[in-house]
Amino acid sequence: MSSQPVRSYLVIAAAIVIAGVLIFASVFVAIGGAKTLTSTSTYTSTATTTSIQTTLVQSTTTLVQTSTTTSNQVSTSTFTTTITSTSTETETSTSFECTITGEPAGVFVRVLSDSNQTPVAGALVVATNQPADCGTSQATAERTVNFTTSAATQWYPLNSNDNFGYSFLVAYSGQTYTFQASLRPASVTCATLYVPSGKTNVTITEFQGSCPLPTGSPSSIKLQLSVNASGGVISINADDFNTLPHTNNVTAANEWVVALNYTDGAPCGDDTYAQNPTVGFAIAKGYYTSSNVTEAELLDLVNPNATYNCPLYLGYANPTGFLFQPLSDMATSYGCDQQSCMSGSASTGVSGSGAVTGYWNKGGTFTSFPKGTYTVLAEDQWGQYTLAYFTIS
Repeated sequence: MSSQPVRSYLVIAAAIVIAGVLIFASVFVAIGGAKTLTSTSTYTSTATTTSIQTTLVQSTTTLVQTSTTTSNQVSTSTFTTTITSTSTETETSTSFECTITGEPAGVFVRVLSDSNQTPVAGALVVATNQPADCGTSQATAERTVNFTTSAATQWYPLNSNDNFGYSFLVAYSGQTYTFQASLRPASVTCATLYVPSGKTNVTITEFQGSCPLPTGSPSSIKLQLSVNASGGVISINADDFNTLPHTNNVTAANEWVVALNYTDGAPCGDDTYAQNPTVGFAIAKGYYTSSNVTEAELLDLVNPNATYNCPLYLGYANPTGFLFQPLSDMATSYGCDQQSCMSGSASTGVSGSGAVTGYWNKGGTFTSFPKGTYTVLAEDQWGQYTLAYFTIS
């Protein structure tokens, strides 16, 4: 066999090899150039592709030389990282409960005159409480109250709850006075300032709820009686009047010159059904004086068979005393049974449609006043009485 055919086969074989290498390189390049990236971060890729260069040298001897350039890939990735921080804030508050056992029973203040021991008018009182301590805090807030005194009021009450004392500033007649009063559990504090001397008196009494009232004299209470008779119609009014320019505390006495009952005076009057009335009146046929009034036979002015819907009266529930307002017949009772004390006028009477025109016989029949002279008796429970007269002609 000649060498020419051999060379031809070699050339053909070399060509086949070169073609295969080129096809492989193309496939590699195609495969190497395809890149799929999936990332939740930002990704930047820089790639250098691979190239293959083949050089064929033909000589007397078949030679296949392959030169390969290696592909280098450089990838640059940029990542953004977010850090989530969870913060929990806890606020803690501390509370405490303060219990004060045995609150004070009350605190009262008054301003009296040195000369007659009576309330003065026009004194400016500024009272500031001193709160009780409750642990590291105060049991109540500090407050200041002010008021101007009057001659009609004996004691002025102040708030005692959660307090252990009071400080007072009093301005009167160009002078300024200061003093203090302490409080105790289950006790009443009574603070008195005397002017113009500036002397003070503070008393603390256990198991009491009010301050004592000065005892007045019934002699300062004037029993008044008025009678109007016209055409057989009799109008009567009787009252106890305080003649003092300040309050007058009078202890109940229940001393009557003539015993009265509920038929003697006015329906729903102070003396009607009263166990301890202040004022009452009655009518007797004839002329009586202080020497024989106790012998008078009193007429029944109230229908004994009728029913009356009467309000409570001043003497209701057996009070132990009465506090009269200055220059007035208005009073307030105190020391009553079951704390049912009343306030009102210390008066009784009949007038207008209630005026009397006669009396009721024991059998329940009514008789108009016959002709003659009649005595009107008015009295109070302090033993005072007065007489008046009218004539039916």
